[in-house]
This record gives sequence, C-alpha cells and structure tokens, in this order.
Amino acid sequence: TTEIYTLSLHDALPISWALSMILIKVKPISSATGILSLAPGGMDQLGIIAAEIHADLSVVAGYQLFRLFFIFFVVPIALKAFIRFLRARKEAERMGSRRLG
Repeated sequence: TTEIYTLSLHDALPISWALSMILIKVKPISSATGILSLAPGGMDQLGIIAAEIHADLSVVAGYQLFRLFFIFFVVPIALKAFIRFLRARKEAERMGSRRLG
C-alpha cells in the first residue's frame, strides 16, 4: 500500500510561524514583516495586510515571490526526480524478488 501525506494549512501555519521566528532573530526585520513574509496564502492579500499594518512591503513581496517561483520551477523538477527514484526502487525490488523466487 502507498501512504500519501499532504501538508494542510493546519500543518503549514506552525511551520511558517516557527520559520518566521527564526527569520526575525537572524534578520533585522519586524515581527509583522517576518510573519507575513513566510505565511502561507495569497501574495496579494499578504501584501495588502503588510501595507495596512506598516510592515516592510518589499520584504514581504520578495519572500512571497520567491515562494511562488520555487513552487513553479523547483518543485516539479524535484517531484520528477523523486518519482523516478521510487520507480527505480520498485523495479529493483521486483527484480530482486524474481531472483529469489
């Protein structure tokens, strides 16, 4: 059987909050900027919120844009490589069981 795990918003919020706290400690930015920069959600909504609460809009938009590009360009390549790895492992297991049987 194959078990599939999905990352839901329930999981993503604590992860983004923890990463935001690390970002705030490492970079000289406000907590609002750090939290909005790494928060899951729409780039436009987070930009509007950043402007309203006087967070650094350029930092928030930059991190959100990086996230978008990462999802579009890096994730598909990584998924293809991961699927190839799983197929190769499954094929190796199948070939190994044929030799033993």
